[in-house]
Amino acid sequence: MEILGNPEASVEDHLVEGVRARRGWAAKMVDKGRRGAPDRECRFPRAVIVYVETKAKYGVLKKWQQNYHTDLRALGYFVLVLWTIPQVDGFLSAYDLGAYG
Repeated sequence: MEILGNPEASVEDHLVEGVRARRGWAAKMVDKGRRGAPDRECRFPRAVIVYVETKAKYGVLKKWQQNYHTDLRALGYFVLVLWTIPQVDGFLSAYDLGAYG
């Protein structure tokens, strides 16, 4: 399912589809006051929220992204960085097994 022009987009699209299949939605994140917000806020039934940054297979997190993720984790949120479709599938399987709720 990897798109040749933008492999990161294929990972993100797979995430969005998988969250939707679980009756949730993966909202696109925008924080106009600060750089580094994760790509998606995955909202699942029963108020489960997981923030996900998607990257191309060899993508690198910028320092401001790392800082934003650290701050979210300090507030008690789950924050994941997923580089591949199999990693997305692993995250969704873990969700299905109750790892995030």
